[in-house]
Amino acid sequence: MGHLCNVFNKQLIMYEDPKMKMFFYTVSVLMIIAWALSYFVYSLQPAVHLLLLLAVVVGLIGMKKND
Repeated sequence: MGHLCNVFNKQLIMYEDPKMKMFFYTVSVLMIIAWALSYFVYSLQPAVHLLLLLAVVVGLIGMKKND
C-alpha cells in the first residue's frame, strides 16, 4: 500500500502549479453547474449523478496540492 501511495504522490507533481489548481477548481464548478442544470431544469435523472461525483473528484484532485 505504501508503494501505491508513493506512485500516486509522484503523479501529483504536475498539479503543483497554482494555475493547474485553479483549472481544477474551475472545471469542478462548471461540472456542478452542468449537473444542476441537467437535474433541476432538464429533469435528466438516470446517470446525471455521475457528473456530480466526477466534479467532487476533480475538486479533490485540485485540493490535493500542498500550499
